Amino acid sequence: MLKFFVLRVVTTLPVLVLVTFVVFGLVLLIPGDPAATIAGPDATVAEVAAVRERLGLDRPVLVQYWDWVTGALAGDLGTSLYTSRPVATSIADGLPVTISLAATALLISLVIAVPTAIVSALRRGTWIDRVATVGSSLGIALPSFWLGLVFVLVFSSRSAGCRPPVTSRSTRTRRPGCATSCCRR
Repeated sequence: MLKFFVLRVVTTLPVLVLVTFVVFGLVLLIPGDPAATIAGPDATVAEVAAVRERLGLDRPVLVQYWDWVTGALAGDLGTSLYTSRPVATSIADGLPVTISLAATALLISLVIAVPTAIVSALRRGTWIDRVATVGSSLGIALPSFWLGLVFVLVFSSRSAGCRPPVTSRSTRTRRPGCATSCCRR
């Protein structure tokens, strides 16, 4: 067992290095110059060069990659160009909500899946088993982001007694007493 574990770790390391290198390379292929964007549209060539130097974009790509990997391994994920806050702080701020959402989703899925599996096993070969099999197959096959949007449309709008607008050009007003901006007459 220990030999298997060591073999898995040893084979995982090159894959991780390759994936990080590919991701870093794809980020470099994004169109536009980040230094020019940060410096602004009216920046001079010298100001853009100063921003490029401050961000380390003037160094060779492999040096930039090494700095990125060693910083990430040390917990330094950099500073957000959008908020000017450390990325680790932004992640830490959102972590409690993310964990509570994941725990709630896990709890709901267990409450649905375990009884369904038990009933399906007890009624093997019946229509109940077939419905449970089709339902679980659809749950696995459908993209979670799409299914999430469908659930938001179905549950949030229906429970509030209103429907979200189909387009953003809707001229209708909100219903009185409705706290959500999606409620229209």
